[in-house]
Amino acid sequence: KTLFRGSGLYITQSKINHSCNPNAEIRFPYSNSKLEVVALREIQEGEEICISYLDECQLSRSRHSRQKFLQENYLFICECEKCQEEINQPDLT
Repeated sequence: KTLFRGSGLYITQSKINHSCNPNAEIRFPYSNSKLEVVALREIQEGEEICISYLDECQLSRSRHSRQKFLQENYLFICECEKCQEEINQPDLT
């Protein structure tokens, strides 16, 4: 069986911001090019829908490690609620 890997541009999904405490995630339920944005918890009216650009392992790391990865790979400094709550953590990886 051949496994195909590729990339695509999903216009709506590409507009979803990152959070280190996301309220949604992207899934490919049919193993094809169709994706779903799925809520991870109840989303309040007016609350921004956010996904994580990090995998589960990266999300469990220190604020400093998350910030470093996001800055190097996505060219921004995360200012999500979780990062703001951990702002006084020492800068350790």
